[in-house]
Amino acid sequence: RFLASLGMTAMRLCTCRGFPPSAIYALRVLVYNRIEKTMDTQPLPSIRILLADTDAALCLTLRRVLQRLGCVVTIAQDTVDVLTRFASTEFDIVIVGVAPPHLDGVQILREIKRSSPETEIILLSDAQHLEQVHRGMELGAFAYLQTPLEDTAILGYLVARAMETRHLREQLSRQSQLPAPAPTPEPEEQPVYLMRDVIEATGNEPLSETMPLLAEAVASLLETDQALVLAYPGGGEMQIAASFGPDALPDQWDFISRPSDGFAYRVIAARKTLLDAIGGDASAPPAQIIGTPMLCGERALGVVLAFPLPEESASSTQVTWLELLAQQGAVAIELARLREENTRLAMVDPEIGVLKREFFLEQAEHEFRRSWRYSQPLTAIVVDVDNMSAINANYGREFGNRVLRRVAQVCRSSLRSIDLVGRYDEDAFALLLLMTGREGARTVAERLRSEISVIQIQHGQDSLLVSASLGVCAYPRSGCASIFDLLSLAQQAQRDAQRRGANQIAYA
Repeated sequence: RFLASLGMTAMRLCTCRGFPPSAIYALRVLVYNRIEKTMDTQPLPSIRILLADTDAALCLTLRRVLQRLGCVVTIAQDTVDVLTRFASTEFDIVIVGVAPPHLDGVQILREIKRSSPETEIILLSDAQHLEQVHRGMELGAFAYLQTPLEDTAILGYLVARAMETRHLREQLSRQSQLPAPAPTPEPEEQPVYLMRDVIEATGNEPLSETMPLLAEAVASLLETDQALVLAYPGGGEMQIAASFGPDALPDQWDFISRPSDGFAYRVIAARKTLLDAIGGDASAPPAQIIGTPMLCGERALGVVLAFPLPEESASSTQVTWLELLAQQGAVAIELARLREENTRLAMVDPEIGVLKREFFLEQAEHEFRRSWRYSQPLTAIVVDVDNMSAINANYGREFGNRVLRRVAQVCRSSLRSIDLVGRYDEDAFALLLLMTGREGARTVAERLRSEISVIQIQHGQDSLLVSASLGVCAYPRSGCASIFDLLSLAQQAQRDAQRRGANQIAYA
């Protein structure tokens, strides 16, 4: 690593002194070969990477590095070549330089994100083109690296993180997809409108709004006075999810919901549409009742019932549409369950927009072990908004959450995409700066303190100025054996800063 650093210094000196390009290129090849030998990164699976930069020596070095990790790398020459290769071949990650006009990384980013939003893009840039890099980060680039590149370990790390992010997005996308609807028969006008309304409600409304609409659609389809949607929790008693008609609970409720042999339970057991006679006495003949199950795969989620049917009973077309409506009801129930589960399992705090505490600590501990293993620096910063208890008391908790959201936005925009921001305490955030030592952390902390201190939030006629106290602790340091030790030291420093007054920074 010392030889690589010495070579980089010599290369910059030769460039400044006007040495011939051929001599600088030869020196660059030697330096990059030395850098490559310092690499120490875990192997990666077969990841398809498209690589392009105006520095040919850098491209060859990065290709060798990535191929050694198990990646499949293709090198492109210019903007047109990158877009042509991307259009004809599928790539997981694109690593591209920002050096217009020969290689316009921002244009490449814009075109790739338009056609393939899930593709992660890492930008390469020298110090002269950082403005284009910032525009690229705003357009959705995953991360960037500044060249000349002195250590290739961070490249392997970024590729691994980019693939983790892509896989997480694909998993969430698959979970949120609706089950494919069954083939629809030749429609009549009224059933089409009914089905359209239920489908739109399924995608946009809560279950409490969708189920009554389903009951009303069933009654309208079959021209009955009453319709019921019963939820079946699996092994328990039937529960009314929605009803339509004059009576919320019909007189024949026992006939419908009696355990084991009630009509609704028989529909569940049969897994198909059933007809039966309901009611009837000496003065009036029995009426027909129809029921169909709401199925999701092998699971029965409930039953849709309608009664009394007209004298001519239900036509085959009406029965088909009834079954389609019941299936859409099952989709609505399952989608509501998935939404609830995703909310519960989501890594991001929905109120503030940063990682939840448990997920932050899990990822932070993983990054701490990585830093210890590869002897890389790491810094924790605890950010506590000043006077939050008074803000909540004077303006309300909802306004307090607005303050926290604005501070969280500043924290995220001030850090790199590879850094972590999470909820630490009720009114405090924890930041983890990867591969950042004490001096780099000082710059980040001062920028954070300054940007937070100019936040102004309106509340009626009042304008509230926000500030925060920051505690900073860098690793490695003695007595720090885990991420919890590092964060504890950072929090102690933050409390020291807060004791000095608002808008202060303290270093552990």
